[in-house]
Amino acid sequence: MEAQEQVAHREPKPEAVGYVRVSKEERGRRGYSIEDQTDRIKQYAHAAGWHLPEENIFIDDGFSGGFLERPGLDALRDKVEEGGVSFAIAAYWDRWARSENPSDMFVLTYTLREKGCKIQSLDFSGDLDTAEGQLQADMLGAFARFQRTKIKELTRRGKRRRAMDGRIVATTFVDYSFTLSESRDAYVINEETIPILKQIFEMV
Repeated sequence: MEAQEQVAHREPKPEAVGYVRVSKEERGRRGYSIEDQTDRIKQYAHAAGWHLPEENIFIDDGFSGGFLERPGLDALRDKVEEGGVSFAIAAYWDRWARSENPSDMFVLTYTLREKGCKIQSLDFSGDLDTAEGQLQADMLGAFARFQRTKIKELTRRGKRRRAMDGRIVATTFVDYSFTLSESRDAYVINEETIPILKQIFEMV
């Protein structure tokens, strides 16, 4: 009887939400895949004794951290806005934001904490209510901005090198009747649509 009363009075686990983001440049990097990040935050929540259901994990696949406007992050913020969420977890601090504008992280942190939700990551164990915790978060944010700038520089150099070598620089959209080669550095004629393109030129 006493054991039953203890179970009945047991406090519910704090509810958590998880956030997973991987940019196009990071796909394939060890530890950064959607699956790796998801597994890590699930294990973290379980060890902390938090309730993290599958529907509380929000994902942005192929999105940069340079802007706060992301579908998955917007959905997470809407969930927190409803109330009842105590913790928001990401595998890495830079999953939240990697903007060159430090105010982005401040805005995100403030809006979540205003609803009673503490923002965390597996590589950040500080308390944002303390000067030490804020310093640690600022250092992680500065490093994330450095990484973003470095990625942009390497991408620019890579595109320039491809152009100098006579290879195309792949874009999101390819001209009609063409596709990209497997190495994405040359155009390949689309045999199915090229006859249509020929007819268009003949009509002109």
